[in-house]
Amino acid sequence: MKVSCIIPAYNEEKTVGSVVETVKDSMLADEIIVVNDGSTDGTKDALSKFDGIRIINLKKNLGKGGAMQAGATVAHGEVILFLDADLKGLTTEHIEGLVMPVIKGETDMTLSYRDNSGEPFFKIDIFSGERALKKETLQKIKGLEKSEYAAEALINKAILENGLKWKSVRCKGLRFVQKEEKRGSRILGALDLYKMYWKISRKVPGIIKMWWKMGKGAAKK
Repeated sequence: MKVSCIIPAYNEEKTVGSVVETVKDSMLADEIIVVNDGSTDGTKDALSKFDGIRIINLKKNLGKGGAMQAGATVAHGEVILFLDADLKGLTTEHIEGLVMPVIKGETDMTLSYRDNSGEPFFKIDIFSGERALKKETLQKIKGLEKSEYAAEALINKAILENGLKWKSVRCKGLRFVQKEEKRGSRILGALDLYKMYWKISRKVPGIIKMWWKMGKGAAKK
């Protein structure tokens, strides 16, 4: 199966390059698509040094769901690997751990559990931006382009409603840049996080039930 790696990026000039480099090193992605979601920093310049990748520069910010859909629309692979652009510590082993269970047919979707995912009960991060699934599954999801921060929750909802399998992949050493780091303030970061969860719950109600069901399901595997 061919694998398309899609990396949505909004103002991630400091980290997007290392993410792309690791994907290229892994040799598992047949194509790498970076969607520059209307960034206002140096993200576009940071990507310009790479050969052999496809860069989609959106003129305006569509939100994460819109960027993911923009990449998926042009992707040729049967398997889609989504990676956030703000990752630190990404390794080729992490990529293999996410992609291979889907290629082998062991599960319908994988999602990462990173060092700072912050959910110790089930050890499953239902909002993780690192996940792999078949493109045919992704194509059945309606409204991804308008989902913004709720993109991952919308994908989870489709997985649950269609009775598909999922697997939480422990990615030791992997972390994402948290909102307080980006904002340089714990208070502002906490407010951003609250707003994000509020927006997610408005677009995809029942996220607590979703977490419980997915967590219990992962715990049985």
